[in-house]
Amino acid sequence: ETSTNTVTHPLSQLEILLQKTASPERVFVGDTLNYTLTILNPEDSITLRELVLTDTLPGELRYQAGTARVKLPNALEQALEPVVE
Repeated sequence: ETSTNTVTHPLSQLEILLQKTASPERVFVGDTLNYTLTILNPEDSITLRELVLTDTLPGELRYQAGTARVKLPNALEQALEPVVE
C-alpha cells in the first residue's frame, strides 16, 4: 500500500525520578525506621495513567501493616496498603 498522508508526532521523554530515604540513620532491633519512597514525574515527561513500583526491603526489616501513605500533587495524603510478599 502507498501512504497518502504523513503524520508526525513528537515523542515526549519518559523521565521518572525515584528517591529513597530512611530515618533515623541508625536503628536497633525493635526500633521504628521511617522508609520513604518519593516518585516524581516531571511536568515535561509523559503523563502516566498507572505506575507499579516494586521495592524489596532488606531481610532485616519488616513492614508494619497500616503505615503506608500516598501523597499525590494537589490531593490529600491517603492510606494505601501495599502488596506484601
